[in-house]
Amino acid sequence: MSEETRMILDKLDQMSCEMKEMRTDIQDLKADVSGLKEDVKVLKDDVSGLKEDVRGLKEDVSGLKEDVKILKEDVALLKEEVSLLKKDVHLLKEDVTELKADVCYLKLEMVSVKKRLDCVETKQDNITMIIDNELRSMINIVAEGHSDLNRKLDVALELQAEKERIDLEIKSININLRKVKAAVGIA
Repeated sequence: MSEETRMILDKLDQMSCEMKEMRTDIQDLKADVSGLKEDVKVLKDDVSGLKEDVRGLKEDVSGLKEDVKILKEDVALLKEEVSLLKKDVHLLKEDVTELKADVCYLKLEMVSVKKRLDCVETKQDNITMIIDNELRSMINIVAEGHSDLNRKLDVALELQAEKERIDLEIKSININLRKVKAAVGIA
């Protein structure tokens, strides 16, 4: 096995490890989001005066939508420029880290909201339905975006592997052609 082939295989192994780490991060993120759903159900007992906090949550989710939009654009660029795959994967990792930070921030906000909701009991049912419906749809949108990104990234990785295989075949053919020319006496 040539040194160049080993380098390519090592690079593929490294990229595979990075993708596994990303998938683990995304699964952790999904688990965190699942925990948030349970917190929202607990909050149904004491909800009032939450409109301002809901607006804050909407802004955070809107930020998440923007992040997902950026990720989708990055995946589209991966299809067009497969040679930039490693850089785009790095950007994707940063976005996932940012999403985790946003989820941690949301958890801290939930603790603060729980403390303030101990004395509030009016308008509880109407506000609970609004929060439940909006958060579920927004979380579904984020989950669909992650699923779409994973699918597109898999396609991009397949294209990169095919390109590298073809490059190796061309190099092998060129080497064999040089040997034949040398044997025949053609320079």
